[in-house]
Amino acid sequence: MEKKHRMQKILFFLCIIVFLYSGWQLLNYYLTMKEVEREFQVVKTKAFPEETKPSKKGNKNRKIFDYEALKAQNKDTIGWIQIEDTNIDYPVMYRKNDNEFYLKKNFQKEYSVAGTPFVDGRWDPLNKQENMIVYAHHMKDGSMFAGLEQYKKKEYYESHKTIQLCLENKLHTYEIFGALVISAKQHAPLYYVMDITSEEEYKQYIEEVTPLFLYETGKEPKNGEPILMLSTCEYTKEDGRMVVLAKRIS
Repeated sequence: MEKKHRMQKILFFLCIIVFLYSGWQLLNYYLTMKEVEREFQVVKTKAFPEETKPSKKGNKNRKIFDYEALKAQNKDTIGWIQIEDTNIDYPVMYRKNDNEFYLKKNFQKEYSVAGTPFVDGRWDPLNKQENMIVYAHHMKDGSMFAGLEQYKKKEYYESHKTIQLCLENKLHTYEIFGALVISAKQHAPLYYVMDITSEEEYKQYIEEVTPLFLYETGKEPKNGEPILMLSTCEYTKEDGRMVVLAKRIS
């Protein structure tokens, strides 16, 4: 009886240790992500120091992206991405032929579990490549590109149809035309969107990707508009990816 009582005590204390350790991990993650959020907020303040004046039509103020200010702090800066009314509001980085560096680096090039959104290193702006891919992590707290998960629902798409992407000093608006959940290995050819060089290849790409859409949007590009792909991890498939495709409209 005494031996049984002793075992119960040991199990009880082990449970407490596991509980405390789990609690510490959750707290540490929460504090880490709060610091990540603070760091990006500092970058955002420097990126958008001023606002335009409201138009006569009563449109909202549009902040002016100070590309040069961010470029002076980090030469890898290529732009800024935002989807209105979401957490996606971040600088975008680019290192030629390098898709690893910003997976675990913040804007200051210091270690960060959240990393920083970045353009596929195969992209070559000097070669006038119009199509591009931007990657970012799917963080548990809903930051980075975790919000792309919401595009699994058509209702969400209906109220979040556009993406704002500042590339250097130019502001581009993209209209979303498809959302997909894919396997990175099985559907690897979809990531060759940047390699399209002809009208025929463009048409073929759209024909191949459209059947994979989670729902119809009726917004597929028909005139060779530049394509933006946003990609992040997705956890219902093996090596899954949540992908959002958009076409440039301005």
